[in-house]
Amino acid sequence: MSKDKKEKYCTEEELSSLKQLVMDLNTSKLKLADYALEMENVKSVINVIRQKMSTKEKELIEKYGDDAKINLETGAITKKNPTPKLEMVK
Repeated sequence: MSKDKKEKYCTEEELSSLKQLVMDLNTSKLKLADYALEMENVKSVINVIRQKMSTKEKELIEKYGDDAKINLETGAITKKNPTPKLEMVK
């Protein structure tokens, strides 16, 4: 056997640089996973809020009618402008 098949090694600087890049990549992947989990949590919160809004909307429609318009700043309730009915002209 010849000695040409001797293992080769990269320099300490190359190895250190490569290790740092791998660590940076892994750290970034973990951050991304954390953000994805947080996003799912926020989506769940949004869905709960939407359900509560839907329930409240039904309560208010039952109490004030489906043509009620509520001013969110003052609480004033007005009726929506009715859309005029179109009649067929002969």
